[in-house]
Formats: sequence, C-alpha cells, structure tokens
Amino acid sequence: MILDIKDKRIEPDILVLELKGKIILGNESKRLEWRVDECLKQNQKKVIFDLAGVTVLDSTGIGIITFCYGKLKQAGGGWRARRAWSARLSRSPTWTGWSAPILRWTPPRKASEGGGRCSVRGVR
Repeated sequence: MILDIKDKRIEPDILVLELKGKIILGNESKRLEWRVDECLKQNQKKVIFDLAGVTVLDSTGIGIITFCYGKLKQAGGGWRARRAWSARLSRSPTWTGWSAPILRWTPPRKASEGGGRCSVRGVR
C-alpha cells in the first residue's frame, strides 16, 4: 500500500495526521515531509502522527519522521506519535545492523494532552 495521509483536527489547535501504508525509501514517503511543510506555512505547529496504520517503516522512514520532528521543533511547535507501539516499529530491521529498538514509546493518558512521547534513540 502506498502511504496515505489523512487530516483530523482536535480543537482548538492540534492536527492529527493519520498515516496508513509504508514509510519507506521512495518519493511517496516524501509526501509526509511536504505535508509538514504545508502545516508550517499555515502556522499549524502542533502535530500528532497517528502511526497505527503504518505497515512498514525502514531507515528512510525513520529519517523522514525525525526530519519532520526537527522542522516542527525549530518552528517552535511540537510533535507526538500516537498508537506507535507494535513489533513492526519497536525493533530495528535486522539488515541495518542496529541492535537497539529505534522508537521508544511512552503511552499517553490522551494523545491530545501530550502525555505520550515517542523518541528516536541513538543507534550505533
């Protein structure tokens, strides 16, 4: 499945990007980066990535998510991941040679409250 991105609003000022499909090497995944650029142009700085529908996440996808986080943070905004915890996201691909989990997830009380956190760990 190609990456599908749908918008959902949580009032007053939070945007949820519901992601479905693969975030992998290729032009299709760049759409996520472009979508974040559009958010910033519209002064939308609070964004939640809903990763429940993500089926594959490779090193390029991790890079895109990290880059998007950096853009939002640099603009004075915030970023959270929602429903990110699953086997396909918690372990790094074996072909990368990375031994540690890449995404570390702390479940939120409610994602809109910002209680959950998803961070990219340092890898060797």
